[in-house]
Amino acid sequence: MPVRPPGPPDPPVDRVPEKAPEVRRPSRLFAPLRETGKLFTLAGTVCRETFRRPFQVREFIEQFWFVASVTILPAALVSIPFGAVIALQVGSLTQQLGAQSFTGGASVLAVIQQASPIIVALLVSGAAGSAICADLGSRKIREELDAMEVMGVSPIQRLVVPRVLATMLVAVLLNGLVSVVGTLGGYFFNVILQHGTPGPTCPASPPWRSCPTCTSARSRR
Repeated sequence: MPVRPPGPPDPPVDRVPEKAPEVRRPSRLFAPLRETGKLFTLAGTVCRETFRRPFQVREFIEQFWFVASVTILPAALVSIPFGAVIALQVGSLTQQLGAQSFTGGASVLAVIQQASPIIVALLVSGAAGSAICADLGSRKIREELDAMEVMGVSPIQRLVVPRVLATMLVAVLLNGLVSVVGTLGGYFFNVILQHGTPGPTCPASPPWRSCPTCTSARSRR
């Protein structure tokens, strides 16, 4: 059977290169809104995981002790000048108005309502919050959080929830400590340095002695 000689090769076909799919870059305008949404999503997840069992009691106690140990001493030291400055400013103002008897009450009110929450918020977020963020960030770098997710353990329920609850409890207790220390600092500067009256800050007699009903009831006994 005769062999047919091969024909000329087919001419090359020009292929149109396929275009790569366009990747839509996120707009920089909505970047702050995106991060804010992630923050609210994390807050909602923490609220949901708070009521999930089992609750990490040991982690909560350890974080409570850690947050308290790094914030108690700085809060006590910062509250003293706050109370002193408030007492000096209020004392000079009331002295000009001739109402020195209101210096103690106004100083205590300013320390409890204004200075104490500010000091607690700054110290808890600055000292404890930065340490917690560094701890969680190092765990993320070492891929511990990814390993927990592979094992079926929620990192938010295991790590974030105890830290959030411990920080909240320490903030409430620290607010009372700052109020007491700031009031004592304001009392010292008001009475010792400005020679103010200690009565409005630390009354010598209990308030029920000025009540006629309580006085008559005690006299009948």
